[in-house]
Amino acid sequence: MAIPVFYSEKLLADAESESPSAHKPREVLASWFSLQIPLRLQAPQPANRQLMYLAHAADYVDGVLRGQIANGFGNHHPSVGRSLPYLAGAVLDAAHQALTSRSLALAPIGPCHQAGYRYGEADSTINSLLITALALKRSRKAERVGIIDLSQDAARGSADIIARLPDSSWLKHLDAATLPCRSDADIAALPDAVLELADCDVVLCQASVDGHCDDVAGGCLDTQQLYQRDLQVLGTAREWCIPMVLTLGAGHQRDELGKLSPLLALHNNTLRAAAKALAG
Repeated sequence: MAIPVFYSEKLLADAESESPSAHKPREVLASWFSLQIPLRLQAPQPANRQLMYLAHAADYVDGVLRGQIANGFGNHHPSVGRSLPYLAGAVLDAAHQALTSRSLALAPIGPCHQAGYRYGEADSTINSLLITALALKRSRKAERVGIIDLSQDAARGSADIIARLPDSSWLKHLDAATLPCRSDADIAALPDAVLELADCDVVLCQASVDGHCDDVAGGCLDTQQLYQRDLQVLGTAREWCIPMVLTLGAGHQRDELGKLSPLLALHNNTLRAAAKALAG
């Protein structure tokens, strides 16, 4: 069965940054198709401003969309603003698909976990994970939502948004602060962490690869450990029929020629882990 992937060229941006985050979805998708793992491509519907307001201050959202407030790349490039509705829309549409199929859906977007209520940083302009969680809750498509953020650093932006919610008891959020993933022992404990979210209607997982030992973020996992990390998470979700959305998250590696080959290899392994988990 083909894995649904919510992607459109409209979620790409020229961020005028050394970071590949804003444009890597295109390269990742091309690399994924080369693996000949069956994928079903679907274009996401753009999220409107009202949905983005659920997680962010309205003046921040409006300012970024107009190019008047700096985005998460530290500039005001209009293409970043144009991409934002599609970034959030990809995760939200993937969540709807996962809820319907009771399985996995992919939203190949870059990191969003460092976008807070009224600011963006570290390549994160809007927090698509929190926008999706709050949109699902508001529409009653989900009563409980889980987030597993496998990024190297704690999700300060997500924490900022969650702290402002009048009631966050329905939202379970795990990140580097509460779910360290730096060793074989940590990886072996991941199934228990996923099962903590088994009562959630859907789990959103940001499968960042900046935890790799060669990433500038200072990770300490090797390639095989990252693969096992993803396999543990995805395999547990599959075994317990937990609907899950997977995003790309952070990762910065390039080869000596500046190409994204090392980064693409890591994201390829995430897809391989997904395919293996779904195959049982």
